[in-house]
Amino acid sequence: MPELPFSDELLQALQAEAARRGIDVEQLVREALGILKPAPPAESSDDHVRQIESDLRRRTQELRAVVEHYPDPVVRLDRDMRYTFVNSANFQVTGFTADQILGHTLPEIGASPGLAEKLQSALQRVFATGEIETVHFDFRGPTERKYFVARAVPEYNDEGVVDSVLVISHDITAQTHLERQLRESETWYRGIVESQIDLVSRFTPDLTLVFANDAYIRYFANAGENLVGRNILDLEDPRSHDAIRAQRDLLLLD
Repeated sequence: MPELPFSDELLQALQAEAARRGIDVEQLVREALGILKPAPPAESSDDHVRQIESDLRRRTQELRAVVEHYPDPVVRLDRDMRYTFVNSANFQVTGFTADQILGHTLPEIGASPGLAEKLQSALQRVFATGEIETVHFDFRGPTERKYFVARAVPEYNDEGVVDSVLVISHDITAQTHLERQLRESETWYRGIVESQIDLVSRFTPDLTLVFANDAYIRYFANAGENLVGRNILDLEDPRSHDAIRAQRDLLLLD
């Protein structure tokens, strides 16, 4: 079974329901979203068939409710790249209602040419290969630019042909902002350290250099020579080795 891009909590709930019904999770999801309808037993009473159908409708409604209220956007697109299903999370993300999205393509709902090409190319690969695709994308939402990582999962018809793709997108906006802030902080810090006239270095407990600023390199080596990976003791006077080790030990105690 292909890996399903659900949260651990949702996947556990789906696995429990699938185990109760004696089917796998992929079939359970496809049934709930109207892709696959299990055939009734070949020999059964009308009452039994009606009971099975009633139970199936109830369980399908329960699972559809889970997907509908799943906090991340979930959509399905057909081979014409038109939306055939969207859950309620899409409204919070895009500002578009289901009626404004269903039956339309990405360009028709206002996606930029670059975004539409990126996502539709990923979908075309899924239709062509039958393999899950992961794609990162971003766009301007109602209040801010949003960043997502999406998993596009193939859905097969009775003939074994991919006739739709289920896309589950996870909002990574906060993570993206934090990573950008970290890079900016590192650049700022490195600029300050590199401009110091004092010797600045960083080393591991065994005294292996992992960073040295320009002043340190100029003092101990030729310009452009890489000191990272060398042991500090190789650069210092042997008479100072004991003092360096003692200072290192004091730092480790802190």
